[in-house]
Order: sequence, then C-alpha cells, then structure tokens
Amino acid sequence: MTLERQLWLAIVALMLASFVGSFFVSNLSAKAYLEEQLYRKNVDNVTSLALTLSSNEPDPVTRELILAAQFDSGHYSFIELESPTGSLLLGEHTAGGVAHVPGWLVRWFPIEPAAGVAQLSSGWTPQGTLTLQSDARFAYQELWRNTQRLFGYFVAAACFAGVLGSLLLRVITRPLGAVVLQAQAIGERRFITIPEPRTHEFQQLSRAMNGLSTRVKQMISEESERLARWHQSNLRDPLTGLLNRQPFLDQLGALLKRDDASAEGTLVIVRLLHLSELNRRYGRVILDTLLNRLAEQLRHEAGHHEGTLLGRLNGSELAMVAPEHLDPGALANDLWAAMLASCRECSVDTAALAAGATRYGSSDGLTSLLQRVDQALASAEQRDGGGVEVALPGVTAGRNSRDELSHWSHLLERALAEQSFTLQTYPVRSRDGTLLHLEAPSRLVLPDGDVIAAARFMPWAARLGKMPELDLVVVSVALEHIARRSESLGINLSARILEQPEMLQALIERVRAAPEWAPMLWLEVPENGVYARIDGFRTLCKALKPLGCRLGIEHAGPAVAHMGTLYDVGLDYVKLDGALIRAIAVNPGNQAFVRGFCTIAHAIGLRAIAEGVETESEWQCLIELGIDAATGRYFVERG
Repeated sequence: MTLERQLWLAIVALMLASFVGSFFVSNLSAKAYLEEQLYRKNVDNVTSLALTLSSNEPDPVTRELILAAQFDSGHYSFIELESPTGSLLLGEHTAGGVAHVPGWLVRWFPIEPAAGVAQLSSGWTPQGTLTLQSDARFAYQELWRNTQRLFGYFVAAACFAGVLGSLLLRVITRPLGAVVLQAQAIGERRFITIPEPRTHEFQQLSRAMNGLSTRVKQMISEESERLARWHQSNLRDPLTGLLNRQPFLDQLGALLKRDDASAEGTLVIVRLLHLSELNRRYGRVILDTLLNRLAEQLRHEAGHHEGTLLGRLNGSELAMVAPEHLDPGALANDLWAAMLASCRECSVDTAALAAGATRYGSSDGLTSLLQRVDQALASAEQRDGGGVEVALPGVTAGRNSRDELSHWSHLLERALAEQSFTLQTYPVRSRDGTLLHLEAPSRLVLPDGDVIAAARFMPWAARLGKMPELDLVVVSVALEHIARRSESLGINLSARILEQPEMLQALIERVRAAPEWAPMLWLEVPENGVYARIDGFRTLCKALKPLGCRLGIEHAGPAVAHMGTLYDVGLDYVKLDGALIRAIAVNPGNQAFVRGFCTIAHAIGLRAIAEGVETESEWQCLIELGIDAATGRYFVERG
C-alpha cells in the first residue's frame, strides 16, 4: 500500500473518530439545551394559558375552544385539563412520529422536556390542573440538521486535509523516489550514487547506500587492477610488456575455435635477424631499447585494429594477431617499414628484419598455421636485408581478394534481405548440470540449402560493415526460435552495433516488440568492444534490463583491469575467454587468475561462465575455482 493511500486512510480514520466524538458531544449538548428551552416554553405557555382560563371563567364550551385554538397554534405534543379530583376534563394530543428524521437519532437522543403545569382557580376555589408539553418534532429536525452540518464540515475538512497532506507528502517524499531508484539499481547490480536529499531520514539512508555503492565500486576497481597486475607479471614479457609465447599461443588457439568475426584474421611475425651479433656490437642496453621501440611500433599499429593480440615468441620474434583483418600483405609491410625506421632511430643501422604473414581461419589448426608463417619467415630471411613474405592459405587459391570481397558482398546482401539465417545451439550448463541457456551462433543458409558457419561469413560481414544489420536479423531469428520452442538462447552481438545509435535503437525496439520472450534472451558482447564503447553498452543495458533480458560479456579476461567501469550497468554474467580455460587443470597461473576473477564477479552478483571446456578434468577444476557454469565441446559430447 502506498504512503499516500495510508495517509488518506489515516486522515479518514482520524476524522471519523473525531466526528463520532463530536457527534455525541454535540448532540447530547444540543439535546440538553433543547429540553431546557422546551421546558421554559412549556412553563411560560401553561402559565399564560392558565391565567387566561382563570380570569375569564369561561363555560366548558368556550374553555374547550380556547384550548383547541391554543393547541392548533402552539405546536404542542399535548394539552390536558384535569378536574381537582384528577379526572380528565379536556385534552388535545398530537398523533404520528417525527418526519424526515432517522429513527435511530430519535432512539439515541430522545428529547423529553418536562411538561409545564399550572393550577386553574376562581378566587380561592380550585378549578383544575392544566398540563402542557410542546411538540419535540421540530427539535429533532434541528438536531438532525445539526448532525448533517457537522458531517459535512468533517467531510470537507477530511478532503482538505487529505489533498493538502498528499501534496505535502509528495514534496517530502520526492527525494525518496531517487532513493528507491538507487535501491532498485543496486538490486540489479548497478551500484550508482545519488545526491543526498535534504530530509534528514532520507539523507541518512541515501548516505548509507551511496557509501555501499562507492565501496563496491572501489572494491571492484582495486581487485580488478590487482588481478590485472598479477596477470601482467605472470603472462607478459618483463622487457616489452607483450604476451609471452605460451599465453599468446593459447589465445591464438582460442581465436581459431571461435564462431564469430574474430575467427578469421591476420597473423604477422617479425623477426630481428642476427640478434646475437647485434647484441655483441651494440650492447645489451641498446638492444633492449630497440626491442622496446619495436614493441611500441607493434602497439601503435594494434591501435588501428580491434581485439589484437601482441606477443614476444622468443628473444628476436614479435607477433601480432589482428582478428577480422583480411589483408596480411598490407599489415605486414606497414609493420616491417615502421619497425625498420625504429632501428634507424636507435642508430642500429645494420639491423635487418624479416616478416612473415598469413591469413588464418577457423579451418586452420594452430600447428599448421605456425608452420605456414615459419615458411614465410624463412623465405623472407633469404633476401638481402630481410623483407616481407606472405603465405596464402590454400582455401583462397584461385580467387583474388577483390573477387572474394565481391562474392561475399553479394551473398550477404541477399541473405540479409531474405533473412536466410538459422541458429545452431550448444548447451551452457551450470555446476549441477542443469541447462542454463543455449548458446546460439548464427548460420548462413545458401540458396541450395547448404549452411555456412559464422566463423566463415562474419569476418567478411565485419569487413563490409554489415555486422549491425546482421545483429538485427539474428535477434529477430532468435526471438522467433524462442516463440516456437520456449528455449532460452544466448546471442552474440557485435561491438559495432554499440557505436551506431540508430541500429542500436532498432535492436532495442525489436526486443520490446516481443516482451513475453525477452526474459529468455541472453545477449552478450565481446569484452574488447564493450570497454571501447561503454556508453553504447550502458544504453543497451538500461533499455533491455527492465524487459528481463540477461546481459553479459563474452571472451572476458584480458581486459580485467577495466572491470571496475562496469559497476553501474547491471550485468548478469561474464564468460571467461577460452584461452584461460585451456588445460587449466595443469596451469597454476590460470587457476589463480580464474579464482580471482570469480571472486570479483560473485562480489557484485554476476555469474562466471567458462568458455571452451573440453575435458572432465578442466570442468572439475573450474568447479573448485568457483565457476558457475560452462560451455564447450565437453558438454556437447555429453549431450
């Protein structure tokens, strides 16, 4: 029940109690007053009538006429004349009840004034006793009118008090609305702060909740930064800050197993030739400075591409993986030229660089991919002063880049226009084995009925700028699937849609158009895209959370230091990147990271879900580390 309704009920109850008390006090006082006034009237009237009858000594007929005339004009209840012996000589009585007055009022407040009595005499001779009583009907009617007026006054007073109280209550409780919204936000895992209201009680409550939000935000930031520092010190090269060989290969292997746009891209490895000779000639300090400059050039180039991986594979080899980038020659030449210029700036004029590059795809294995790049590097080393060599994968043979781009452009435009997409589902299971939801990557259906996996067409959709359109179609297909089968689906959204307000609003409207199915829709965005487009992600969460949608982040982990910025978006879950899960049962470093990540997630009420679980030992280890659910080949094979 609302405070306003409670206020009205309190006012009505108070005014009703006041009315009942006033009603009885007022009517009892009025009853006594009326009885007194009627008694005085009775005495005055009976005395006057007795003098009239005594002085004129009328005969019986005249006396009867005088009494009748007096009765008819005086509003009496009765007039009686008794003989000295007590017998009734004359009498007039009023018949009937009290008109227009409730019977209960007559019963509760009977008006019974004492009758007026006077003696009739002729000289010293008694003629009889005259008794007179005024009619109380008019007194009852006045009592009833007084009751009605009193009731009207109280009703008016109650309405006035209620309206005034409601207005005052709204003014007083206006800050409470902000406090309620803050409490709701905290319940949705959005730890926001609000200005403190002026009302003392609300101010204390708001201050306590602001303190809670601030402490949670601070705790998330501190823990995520601490975890990021630990991750940095254990997985990265201390000189260049790039990933060490094994963490780099783990993340590259996870990319090759993804079913989204990042499943295809470019791998470039740059090798500083004759490192031992350079070290002997220029010294360790200069070579360390050079390696740092080369790493900086790598980071600079990575800033132009989203989701890049940078690593130092050994003392002389630096590597870059650029998901969605499908022109290995251009990327490799840009890197080679920039790094060669850095060598000249460091006065290491005799330095030579070799660069090997290739495209990778979901059909590649990690070993075959590295062998292909190694062959390209070996060919580049044979040139005088090094150079760039590109190894093209066999799948692109017979079709140049322009033809391939035109082919995919035509194919995707037709598929988007006809919504020729379907979903393939994989289970996401919780710790106790129950189905949490179905992960549903999209599949492109060709006119001949063949189906293409997302890992093949999404990189081209990203290159052609069609990812937001694809997201809209996939969400529509997912809602139709939910309507048919009543299954909870997890859909991967691209980060590109977050930077296009019109497309983002179109997606929100599509979900709003199916409110009954929205609670079964799980939407997730890649981690590297969320932090770069945090405002768009906040807009998405703010719009879809009230509809019951579950919002999450996938491929989480590498950017854990930024997790504190998500304290106010109301996430439901995070999916840990498969690179952290691979062989985790025998990797103490990743175990410590996953345990710390789960601690942070659970502190703000998020589910921690693991991607890419392949074995029973991995799953059991993850359960011990605190993971809430997982997906991967292990669960697909178990069914």
